[in-house]
Amino acid sequence: VEGAAIVTAGFDITHTVRYRNIQNNPRATLVIDDLATADPWSPRGIKITGTAEIEQVNGAPRFRITPEVIISWAVNDTTPGIPKMERREVPHSTVPRSTVPLSE
Repeated sequence: VEGAAIVTAGFDITHTVRYRNIQNNPRATLVIDDLATADPWSPRGIKITGTAEIEQVNGAPRFRITPEVIISWAVNDTTPGIPKMERREVPHSTVPRSTVPLSE
């Protein structure tokens, strides 16, 4: 996370399907989920949808995802087995670029 954006990178991402997809379509979705407990079965997660761009940092490419819609389930919930769904839209005006220098 950098500012309000999610930044990811990896080894030689220029050969990945994700890299090619973002070049053709700047829409991106990131899903993170896990099990809070296995007994009782209690999955939880977050889905972030927004725009993605490829940026260069020290000569290496990385992805920057700017969230537009965030959907979560069972993240802010205390009732096991009954996931609470939450959805919020992220206004563009509240998604500042980080002032942290882009160096690793």
